[in-house]
Amino acid sequence: MKTLFLLFFCFLSVYTIAQPLSTAWIAPIPGSLYEQNNSMAQAPCGDVYTVGFFQGTFGSLTSVGSEDGFIAKYNDQGQLQWIKQLAGTSSDRVNGIVIANDNEIYIVGEFRDKFYYNNDSLVSQNQLDVLIAKLDSSGTIQWASSANGWGYESGNDIALMPNGNLVITGYYENNLDFGGSSLLANGLRDIFIATIDPQGNPQWLKTLSGPAFEEGKSIATDSSNNIYIAGSFRDFLYPNGNTVAGEGSYDVYLAKYDQTGQLLWIKTMGGPAADEGTYVKVDHHQNVVVTGWYDRYIQVDTVLLSGSKEEDGFAAKFAPNGDFLWVIPLAGTFDERTYGVDFDADDNLYIMGTLDSLLILGGDSLNNRHLNRPTDIFIAKYDEAGNYKWAQTLGHYYNDFCYDLLVKDATTIYLAGSFQDTSIFITDTLISQNDYDVFLAKFDIDTTVAIPKIPANVTNDIQQLLLYPNPSHQQSTLYYTLTQTTDVNILIYDLLGSVHQTILLKNQPIGPHQLKLNRPSREAGVYFVQIKTNRSSKVIELLVD
Repeated sequence: MKTLFLLFFCFLSVYTIAQPLSTAWIAPIPGSLYEQNNSMAQAPCGDVYTVGFFQGTFGSLTSVGSEDGFIAKYNDQGQLQWIKQLAGTSSDRVNGIVIANDNEIYIVGEFRDKFYYNNDSLVSQNQLDVLIAKLDSSGTIQWASSANGWGYESGNDIALMPNGNLVITGYYENNLDFGGSSLLANGLRDIFIATIDPQGNPQWLKTLSGPAFEEGKSIATDSSNNIYIAGSFRDFLYPNGNTVAGEGSYDVYLAKYDQTGQLLWIKTMGGPAADEGTYVKVDHHQNVVVTGWYDRYIQVDTVLLSGSKEEDGFAAKFAPNGDFLWVIPLAGTFDERTYGVDFDADDNLYIMGTLDSLLILGGDSLNNRHLNRPTDIFIAKYDEAGNYKWAQTLGHYYNDFCYDLLVKDATTIYLAGSFQDTSIFITDTLISQNDYDVFLAKFDIDTTVAIPKIPANVTNDIQQLLLYPNPSHQQSTLYYTLTQTTDVNILIYDLLGSVHQTILLKNQPIGPHQLKLNRPSREAGVYFVQIKTNRSSKVIELLVD
């Protein structure tokens, strides 16, 4: 099947995809069981820290519970400076990290039963509780605190506010107690947002609730101390006593709060199936981008994105007042997910994610490296307006995952992830000690790589291309907009490149158009609809069930 995809796309592409990334260094940490690095941060001095959890042995560490948290420090040349265990009697994980200008480190995560630090300990109230801690640059814990409840509670992410306070988000069940403030869950699992000063003193505690499952996955701040959180919810949300309905089983939300915890606005995005919000980031102009993935369809403001029968990624950008700016689909033939995003100084956007087979970005087709469809990593660059620049895959025969991304200037990318068995990252081969091992990598970006562009005298006159429904059983409608009056030629191909339908439309006027397309064949499967004018050509995938 992979060979057929490659053969087909050879007909559609007349250039080789640029490969702008080269490996500066890559640092794996071997372990005996399962390890995962969930987040990373760079100190002002240039050192890079990564946090996560491990089972069994991990480098020089041995777990004392079922799984233990860790923090590792590297210098900017990729040399491991130290690795520290963050552990207790049962299950401990570190999920987020942020570093202040004084190189002080703050982490958030979860623990069960007891968490030990220095000569002290934290005790969970029942199941999992939220862990927050401050460490110095040598990895010594300065203070640690917890938010407790009678169910499962976890801290998923942490961010630094310009005023010096910390803000965290996650989820809680039943109830949550933190620094004298208490929350009662409205549903099975609700979102919390809390602020802490640098000495560990809680400032305020807020909730965003609904009747079912809601979770705060990612958090960010802007230069005015405003707070943004993103994640997923099921069925409904109840912001400020109001009701916001979802579109399907799980939907994506993006919410903005001021520094006192007052909700300023909330946006939801969703479709008929399960959708996930994974990451939020604020650029230098205070615009905010949320990433995630969707199953089949997702409505983002006025834009409806359609995808495959499995997950597809997206990134959506909003203005500081909540106005919708644009959305990017990162769609292919099987599972494609976006896990994180960062900006350079010019607000170019770098998106990381995973793909299982074929991913089509800006006319480029990215493939993973094996017929058995393992998961590979991709990194893609877009400009401030959401225009595609380049993309590159990382990985090889087995599964590779990414969990966090950092961009330094426009010349360097840091990536935290994990790999299975044997993996190849550009020119470096990694071999895991057991099943999955974690890695931290630094890649140089070749800014001189020529990115294929439409010639200056040629206008891209096809806009807003969409197929609906997709997947389709009998008939789909092709929606497109023309920016110039032109002839339009529409061809439907199968995976072998055989043409099943050809439609010629003469002298089509400027503006939106729609065209009914009948089922191209009795055979179910993957087809491609190509729309061509005298000046440009675009392709969209059609799934027939």
